[in-house]
Amino acid sequence: MEVKIHVNPNTQIVADIQTFIDYDPAKITVSSVKIAPDSPIGLELQSVADNNSGSLIFAVGTLGEPATRPFDMAVMNFWRLRNHRPRRLNS
Repeated sequence: MEVKIHVNPNTQIVADIQTFIDYDPAKITVSSVKIAPDSPIGLELQSVADNNSGSLIFAVGTLGEPATRPFDMAVMNFWRLRNHRPRRLNS
């Protein structure tokens, strides 16, 4: 399953951003994490996925113009492990 991290600066200036995600490693596993193709913040600073503990840290930044409008920061792909059905998460 593909999951995107969407950022809404809400009139703030964003030059870097870091996200921490916890998940149940008995149900899903991270297969990839990358910067979203159209992200205005395109310098990967940190990418650590631990499928044993179920944690993901991803950070990006820019040396250029900061973002001021909503954008997708990252695209993550997860694999559902056997016998677990995906469900929609409320945001």
